[in-house]
This record gives sequence, structure tokens and C-alpha cells, in this order.
Amino acid sequence: MQLEIFGDTDIGKKREINEDNYLCLEISQGLLPLYLLVVADGMGGHSGGEIASSMAVELFKNTVLHQLKDGQGSDLDFRKILEESSVEVNKAVYKKASEDLQLTGMATTMVAALISGHSATISNIGDSRAYLIRKKCVEQITVDHTWKNNQLQKKEFSEEDILNSPFRNMVTNALGLDFQVKVDIFTLELTEEDYLFLCSDGVYSLLKDKEILKVFKKAKKPKRICQKIIQIANDRGGHDNITALVVRAGRKEKEKTRLASPSDTIRLDSSEAWEQDRG
Repeated sequence: MQLEIFGDTDIGKKREINEDNYLCLEISQGLLPLYLLVVADGMGGHSGGEIASSMAVELFKNTVLHQLKDGQGSDLDFRKILEESSVEVNKAVYKKASEDLQLTGMATTMVAALISGHSATISNIGDSRAYLIRKKCVEQITVDHTWKNNQLQKKEFSEEDILNSPFRNMVTNALGLDFQVKVDIFTLELTEEDYLFLCSDGVYSLLKDKEILKVFKKAKKPKRICQKIIQIANDRGGHDNITALVVRAGRKEKEKTRLASPSDTIRLDSSEAWEQDRG
């Protein structure tokens, strides 16, 4: 299966800095290429959120690459790789925040995916999301780690009270928030003409699922989809940073995979990646 991938981020209309970060990485791994995709949304005073998301994405990339290297020649457990890498990153971000008073309380959400062939393994910490868009349906794959979602599941308060609560958008689980972190793992099989969509809350807080689906069906190409989603979010106030990352599963096997993306996206084969990480 051939993939077309594009990611982009925008500061929005209200924020002074962009605390979002993302990664599109192609890794040569045996006969099938691997794709590592990440979206992180930082939190924290001063520049803490920006540092947390940038630090988390870089450390996560390096940790995943090392684990893939160690697993070469054997069956790779992508679920284990994503989970263990997330745990290591959490420890590092938490340690950094604990050692620097100016960074106290910094943390970051992170949704990530490893794609090999038709299979996608997704990890999630926080309230950045992964969606599957298939034909006329849009499905949220990840579960938001927020106070609102926790309370809706517990059903201890009325839905109206929960939605009106000042705590409704509080993130309850994030990298660096505590010494331990909960990592959700999901797996799915991609079929021809499916889309996998990773985004920060600056997207879905302003676009409903049916509106996201409409953009995908009309724009079709990952680059155009990202551009249109960012445009709509900004037109509606852009109150937060906006990050969108789109994977399109192609039909034509003869077409070469296209990893189209802005200049801050990284593309390395495995040998180059191992050398960079070592020094």
C-alpha cells in the first residue's frame, strides 16, 4: 500500500508562541518502510509548553529509533515500542520540569502512530487525537484524557453541569505531569482510500466531526486538507495553536510513497537515523 503524508502547524490568532510540535519520519526497515508520526501539544507557563512538546517529540523519535534498531531481524512489537518510548519520555520531561523552577508544571500531550504496510499502531497521552476517516464515516480512535471525559464516563454529574464546568477542558494525563503516565494503545488496519488524521485540540475544538469529514471529502489531498483545516480554525478565531497531520492510503501500488511536508519535517533512512542518534 502506498501512503501520502503531510503535516503542518500554525500559531493561530491568539497565542504568542506555538506550543504544538509534530513529526513525520520515514524509516527504512527491511522490505517495508516504517512511518513514525507524532503530534504534541505543550502545556506550561512561560515557554514551558513549547519546550515540553519539542523535547518530547525529539526524545520520542530517538527512543523509538533505538528500539527499532535493537529489534531488527526479529518480530517487532510496535505496541511495546510506543508504550516504552512514551514512559521514557515522560520520565525525562518530568525530571526537566522538576529541576528548573521556571519550567515547573510543564507537560505535553502526545498522539503517535507507527505505520507498516496496512497496519497502524497508535499511542495516546492527553487530548490530542487520532481519527480514522473511511468513506462517509469519521471515527475518533483515541480517548481524551480530560476531566470532562472522565466525568462523562463516571456519570456522577449531569452532562450539562460537566459541560459548563470550568474544569471541563483540564487535561488529566500528559507527559511530564507526573512521574508515572498512562499510555493508551490502539491498532487498526488501513484499507485503500482510508485516511489517518492526527491533530491537536486547536483543530477539533473549532471543527465538529462532520465538518472534518467534509474537508477530507472535498480537499482529498493531505496537503490541501491540512491547509483547509488550519484556515477554517483561524477563520473561527484561532484561539489555540493548530496542528494537523494527514495520512492517505493510496490505491496505485506503482506510485512511490510521497512524504510531502514543510521543511521542519524529518526524513531519514534507518542507517542515517542510527548515526545521527549516536552522535
